[in-house]
Amino acid sequence: FFFQAEDGIRDAQESRGLGDVYKRQNLSITTYNILFGAPIQNKLFDYFSANGFRFNYIINQIMCKDLQSDIFALNEVIKPFVDLLMSNPMIRQNYYLSSLFSDDPPHDCLVLSRYPFAIVGAKRRRVALFKLGNGESLAVGSLHLVHTELEYMMLRRFKQIKETVEFLRQPMVISQSKELQLFAEETIKKAMARKNVILLGDMNFHNLGETDIVYEEGFEDVWLNLRGFEEGYTWDPKENPFIRKILPFDDRRMRLDRILVSEGAKDISFHHISIFGKEPISVKRLGYKVMPSDHYGLHAELVVDENHREVLRSFDYWKSRELILKGRDQKSTGFTPIKKILIKRFTTLAVISVGLLAFIAILIRFIVKRALK
Repeated sequence: FFFQAEDGIRDAQESRGLGDVYKRQNLSITTYNILFGAPIQNKLFDYFSANGFRFNYIINQIMCKDLQSDIFALNEVIKPFVDLLMSNPMIRQNYYLSSLFSDDPPHDCLVLSRYPFAIVGAKRRRVALFKLGNGESLAVGSLHLVHTELEYMMLRRFKQIKETVEFLRQPMVISQSKELQLFAEETIKKAMARKNVILLGDMNFHNLGETDIVYEEGFEDVWLNLRGFEEGYTWDPKENPFIRKILPFDDRRMRLDRILVSEGAKDISFHHISIFGKEPISVKRLGYKVMPSDHYGLHAELVVDENHREVLRSFDYWKSRELILKGRDQKSTGFTPIKKILIKRFTTLAVISVGLLAFIAILIRFIVKRALK
């Protein structure tokens, strides 16, 4: 397991990636799973997923008008989305971009920043590296972990988290540029020494007990730190009609998307976090207004200041764990299990199919009788 290094890109030109983030500065950071579309790419599926409308709304309204964050960490990004980004004047003039790792599988994590950065990464795990104004470093990891609540997939997520943290502790970077390789490894070591590390993205933490891995690996959940027991669902079929239409019978309300920070970070402190992406776009499919994504996003603000500790409000996760579980199985979502959801879907599909076949048979008999008269 290794991470490959590259520079951030602005306006299709290579950047050295050694920019400064200054002391006592407020930074805003955003994570969002934009929903790449349907697994099968054709005009019919593209029509229902409304990729073009959604992508333009995400870029022009959410990114360029509503948020204008200093750092965006996006999940499920595909090339058409990147093409739209690069055609937007505001993005081209104000942001550095990472590149997609590859086109197979079709989506990846993408990092945008107003500040130059170097980035190291593997597929769906990218770490952006910044130099702070006090000579220290900041590492921001954009992650998209494997999905579903099944136990073997949960264990794969744990493995992905552990691999990422282990890499940060003992960085081994591959790069065609020896200078960039040394810079990346040294920057990561400095960031880890000061615990200036942020991990964010679609963690796909389906089960109630999965937050354990966050604290076991020496991180804190920013939502818990600042919002405590507030729900914070970023996957919410109760509120998001997009999920109800494309994934019927799913009642699982989950905090799939997270922003995590190293426990005891020396130079950074979060003071705000909120959810966005709850407003529909002005396009209808199947009688409902399309949402920007099936996920909601997280937007947070932090201070870069080595004398920041009075800003931080910590959450005692282990003392609060039983209150979070509320007697529910830690290896469950707390809602209908995915196996039961799938049974409902297949049963409904079977009933509809049988009914449709019966209707067709009756119609054929009727036509034949009329023809024989």
